[in-house]
Amino acid sequence: MATINNLEDAATDFLANATITETATAGVGLASDNGITAFVSNSTNVDLSQQTESNNAALTGSANLNVTGNAEANVIAANNGDNVINAGGGDDQISTGAGNDTITLGDGNDFVTVDGGGVKVIDGGAGNDSFVINPAATPNDISATTLTNLNRGDTVTVTVTDANGNGALDINDVTISASETGSLTFTLGDGSLFTLDGVAVNSATDGGINYTVMDNGDGTYDVELS
Repeated sequence: MATINNLEDAATDFLANATITETATAGVGLASDNGITAFVSNSTNVDLSQQTESNNAALTGSANLNVTGNAEANVIAANNGDNVINAGGGDDQISTGAGNDTITLGDGNDFVTVDGGGVKVIDGGAGNDSFVINPAATPNDISATTLTNLNRGDTVTVTVTDANGNGALDINDVTISASETGSLTFTLGDGSLFTLDGVAVNSATDGGINYTVMDNGDGTYDVELS
């Protein structure tokens, strides 16, 4: 499955044009447009492992809802509530929205975008996963994300802002701090932060997971784990 850039916006556009029909699960509709389907809900949890019509889910509104994935490649767009997402197997794509979210990834090479404020805890599971930390548009969009159960081959992509006011976008606009318990926290110029659990400054010397920061040349940086 091709990666969907700006999944939150893509889901919004899809729902604006889709035809939604009722399903056997009260509060859950089936949206369809141009051959693409997704279960949509603003009030009821969605369990894709119990469904056959679609492998995709879109939550709307701000209710605290949960999504359970299946073994297929799921596309899941969360809402602005406090969501619990268990992605299951497959190469899944997830956007968090705002809210305090807990996301558990399974086997597969998953792609997760943190695109809203709140506290996020994301368990990487197996596979080589990609995480994108979007910049905060407003102070209310500032996110604090903890990434756990990481693997060599995982990548975190961040957008850098000119935090130190030197007129350049570079890694000096990111503050990196290490904890005594073996984790690194990256604080971005907009106040958002993400913590890599199990990744420490001296990981390369003690057999643990190491990290390398790569400049993409467009104001974004990849933190690659190896």
